[in-house]
Amino acid sequence: MKKNYFVIKCIATFIFFIPFAYSQTRPNDVDLKSAYCIESLKSDLVPSIKSLLDLTINLSVTELTKEMSLELKNSEKDLQIQLEKTYQDINRLQSYLIPRISGMDVRGLELAQNRAKEDSKLVKSCSSKCSGNPNPNPDLIICFNSCLSSIGKPDQRINACRSINFLPF
Repeated sequence: MKKNYFVIKCIATFIFFIPFAYSQTRPNDVDLKSAYCIESLKSDLVPSIKSLLDLTINLSVTELTKEMSLELKNSEKDLQIQLEKTYQDINRLQSYLIPRISGMDVRGLELAQNRAKEDSKLVKSCSSKCSGNPNPNPDLIICFNSCLSSIGKPDQRINACRSINFLPF
């Protein structure tokens, strides 16, 4: 009888503790913000900087005054520096997050990345709405801020990724 009791106790203990042995940890706030910021920087900031760079390069091809040309070259240099910093930030975020992913429930990270994509789309839709080609709004900034306020201010979440000092290292 004692032998049966011992076997039942071992099986019950095994059944109770086995899920905890293989359970995945939940991502913390820094993990979620890192996942959000990686996607946000890749899908929003990098393309914006690249399009501004293309614009400055195309403008520099046209005839400009020396003063305007010098100013444009400084802008181009600033954009190159900003683009390099953004790539460094993405690499730093990835080097924090990637080693932590093993053993982590990644569904939360996927949701954070999806949120970043949605926020980027919302900001772009407000931008399109306020600067529409047929009838651009004369109060562009007021229109843009009003549009963002009406949809939950996704720009604040995106702008929070411009400084990644929330990382522990």
